[in-house]
Amino acid sequence: MAAGVTVAAGMDDPVFSGVTIVKSSSVIKVFYSADDSRYAKVSILDSKGNIIFYDVVKARKGFKKAYHVDNLLPGQYEIRVTGSNGSQSQLFEVTAVQAAPYSVVRLRQPGKYLVSIPSGKARVARINVFDEELNLLYSRIEKLNGDFAKVYHVKGGSGIAHITVSGL
Repeated sequence: MAAGVTVAAGMDDPVFSGVTIVKSSSVIKVFYSADDSRYAKVSILDSKGNIIFYDVVKARKGFKKAYHVDNLLPGQYEIRVTGSNGSQSQLFEVTAVQAAPYSVVRLRQPGKYLVSIPSGKARVARINVFDEELNLLYSRIEKLNGDFAKVYHVKGGSGIAHITVSGL
């Protein structure tokens, strides 16, 4: 089971414009800007208001950070960002999504990943490769005629790549 994320349209405090929260598949990106903030606090709360995740981020002039929420159980959550300008929160929902099986394996060689998709029939899949900051590096539609396996080499970057497969 994979997780799907839906973000509510409304914001608690529309005056506080130093934060933008964007959802992308099972990732929530927080973009924060402030002139005088040393730190900002990012919290994820469950539907009962319990803090289930807490992060203090150095926010000197701002930051951009991605939070993976695919390990959360289905339900409604709130992401809250608090800094020197105040606090802003946004609701999002994690839903159970039946995903087609595929695997991504990080190989021993730096920057190399094996993507394998078992498939008994002809179909297409979109493969997206993101860097550690979730900037899209590569996107391609692959035609599958039976089982599929391909090694992707992610050049540059010091972190771990994020690879998604959709359209199965």
